[in-house]
Amino acid sequence: MKTNPYNYSTLLIISLIIFIGAPSKLAAQNQAGITQKYLHKNWQFHQADKSKKKYPATVPGTVHTDLINQELIKDPFYGNNETEVQWVENKDWVYELNFNAEEVILHKKNITLNFAGLDTYADVYLNDKKILVANNMFRTWQVDIKTLLKKENNQLKIYFHSPINYAIPFYEKLNYKLPAGNDNADKKVSIFTRKAPYHYGWDWGPRMVTSGIWRPIFIEAWNNGTIENVQIVQKEINNTSALIEINTELEINEKNTFNFIYSLNGKEIKTEAIIISPSNPTHQITHTITNPKLWWTHELGEPYRYNLTVEIQNKKGETLAIKSQQIGLRTIELIQEKDKIGTSYYFKLNGEPIFMKGANYIPASNFIPSVTPQKYQQLIQSAKDANMNMLRVWGGGIYENDIFYDLCDQHGIMVWQDFMFACSMYPGDTAFVNNVKQEVIENVKRLRHHPSIALWCGNNEMDVAWHNWGWQKQFNYSKDDSATIWNNYLNIFEKLIPNTVQQLDKRAYVPTSPLSNWGKTENFNHNSMHYWGVWHGEDKFTEFYNNVGRFVSEYGFQSFPDLNNVNTFTPKKEQHLKSDILTKRQKSYKGNRLIFDHLNRHYQEPKTFPHFLYVNQLLQAKGIGMAIDAHRLNKPHCMGTLYWQLNDCWPAISWSSTDYYGTWKALHYTVQQKYQSIYPIVQEQNKQLNIHIVSDILADKNATLKIQLIDFKKGVIKEEEKTINIEANKSKSYFTSDLKKWCKRKKRNQQLIRVAIAIDKEPEIENLHYLIPEKNLTLVTPKISVNTQKIDSTNYRITLKNNNYLAKNVYLSVADESIHFSNNFFDLLPNQTITLTAKTQNEINDLKSQLQIISLVDTF
Repeated sequence: MKTNPYNYSTLLIISLIIFIGAPSKLAAQNQAGITQKYLHKNWQFHQADKSKKKYPATVPGTVHTDLINQELIKDPFYGNNETEVQWVENKDWVYELNFNAEEVILHKKNITLNFAGLDTYADVYLNDKKILVANNMFRTWQVDIKTLLKKENNQLKIYFHSPINYAIPFYEKLNYKLPAGNDNADKKVSIFTRKAPYHYGWDWGPRMVTSGIWRPIFIEAWNNGTIENVQIVQKEINNTSALIEINTELEINEKNTFNFIYSLNGKEIKTEAIIISPSNPTHQITHTITNPKLWWTHELGEPYRYNLTVEIQNKKGETLAIKSQQIGLRTIELIQEKDKIGTSYYFKLNGEPIFMKGANYIPASNFIPSVTPQKYQQLIQSAKDANMNMLRVWGGGIYENDIFYDLCDQHGIMVWQDFMFACSMYPGDTAFVNNVKQEVIENVKRLRHHPSIALWCGNNEMDVAWHNWGWQKQFNYSKDDSATIWNNYLNIFEKLIPNTVQQLDKRAYVPTSPLSNWGKTENFNHNSMHYWGVWHGEDKFTEFYNNVGRFVSEYGFQSFPDLNNVNTFTPKKEQHLKSDILTKRQKSYKGNRLIFDHLNRHYQEPKTFPHFLYVNQLLQAKGIGMAIDAHRLNKPHCMGTLYWQLNDCWPAISWSSTDYYGTWKALHYTVQQKYQSIYPIVQEQNKQLNIHIVSDILADKNATLKIQLIDFKKGVIKEEEKTINIEANKSKSYFTSDLKKWCKRKKRNQQLIRVAIAIDKEPEIENLHYLIPEKNLTLVTPKISVNTQKIDSTNYRITLKNNNYLAKNVYLSVADESIHFSNNFFDLLPNQTITLTAKTQNEINDLKSQLQIISLVDTF
């Protein structure tokens, strides 16, 4: 069965692991000369304007999850409960903790209280003294508490103001109203608050405007100094050597002599004693690495990382602080230059032009502290298993936790990092701009050591929105209003952020995504593109082939999740498309109508609601699969394809390829196939059968190309083979023939073209191409024999044999069980045998008896 998405009693230490990559320190512990005490246990909370009855709180957490945990509100993800908890955002909330301080802390010269994340408007009191006013979810806060901290009975109180009510004065102060993304409130205040935009609702997620302590709180105590930040600057690199610069920033309050000890992969590389003063608390060295190992995306090589350790000591040789981080050596360039087509937009990794294959990533839950390390690992592993080499961290979410970037580093997946601005226009007053500047500084410094980060991007869709979405008319702006709003945009995204980033990091920056709008044909020759013609423009799937940008960083099509997912939020009696629950779960203004418009073009109407869920996923996979083919086919005109979206933040009807619980939809299996480094693409053009092969690897490959005509009943009835040399890093046609020589028109309802590539002794890379829409195929019920073998308590081997007719889109499932099948939604050819694996969360004693198998014909 599906696991509880937020088992809050188990989350006490999770945020430590995912944010700082270390286990929880529930009592004061020494790290070299630093003592840290994490404040997690024994928190209480209450609503500020009600009785003072206090309830246990989980920290890190959110007020919504604490209310759920205390059964004060219903699960917002179930049914229509979302609407019943909207009152929470309009209330103030108080979190309180009574704690003691150990002698080892009190005896230190410097004691700070550190907040890794407060959501969002918070007044902090320690022992009845206000010590902090916080106003940015994305920033960290540090307060000197040396004179306030007591040995016993310290009272820490955090008063969270309603993020709605607190921002209303900012909203009312302006003489005009600003566009505010998907904020559906009467007073759209979200743009004034530096908080995750998706909390205010989006067209794939609920409105859950949270408050709370969403990242760890800890006390840090030290005497002479501590390491604030370590930056690695790659100065030069070639095959024989890499010159790196290491900049160490200290936090100190008096001039002193420090010993710096630098080690790489456990081997000391430099030791130096130097006097450091508070006015310039930095130390810099250079080091040459001989025969450097480069960091590559996983499909091209090893994402190798070096372990760098910096230790500082006092004059006596006593360790004061140690900081370790893993670094990768590589060059990443974004190439934007005029060419014979228009304006390029592609990435070079270690000097090689790389076609980026990936998806857009959104926060994995509306309640971010509930996202476990296992869920992060599952998401990144799913991306890697689907052959992705890039994820875009979208600007309507959060700057992700450290574990996300660590996993991308480890698995060789590049990250396109947006700053957190999306689909809106923002104020430009001094206080807001200064707040943004500090947000940028802190997050760039936190993330810049990650080799996976390829790009800093200022915002999502704000430029194209301002110039194409009709806001000026909608909001009745005067010329002066428009000038002010646009100048505020330019100041933040083309001055403040790029200038700040440039001082901190040398990676490329672009002000927005996309840089070209899909409304004009010429724009597809320039820069990045979000192509939403097939959804918002209601174009047919075939338009993906006619609208190919230079780098397509968004496009998508919706599907419902599977029945097991639907069961977690919808009672059986409401499981039909006209039910109130499913109607409200559909957040897109296009609703389900557009899904049915496309479904009727390609498939027969499904017989039942479960059949609809299955066919809808096939439809999504078909459409996005066509888009991927179009993008890869047109390499190097197009050099990147990032579909919308990888994941969900709740059990949703959305554009995702994996659902809220991590289950792969049909789309994700299709992506896994179509994102292979070498892949054949079949085209029908001018009555010709054309076979293109796309290669993203950096070396030529000798291969055998096999083309087969397969009858749904008889199997292979025609076959041709040729030996080919697949050229490196290129899309090229390798076979052309008259289509009528392969298949007569009247037989196309019962025949398909199979293209396979054989390289050495590797499994064949295949593509099955159907010649007419699925709804017109002649299908009969196949006879499939099944055998299962238990490997261990949660792993199984499944063998399926098709004993007669083509089985189209074979789908395996088990009721109320979360299972990952290594293959699913696949076609089983006549007399073909396939073996796959299944990984379950719970042990299943007799998998074979519980396994449900259907194919497309069952839905007719």
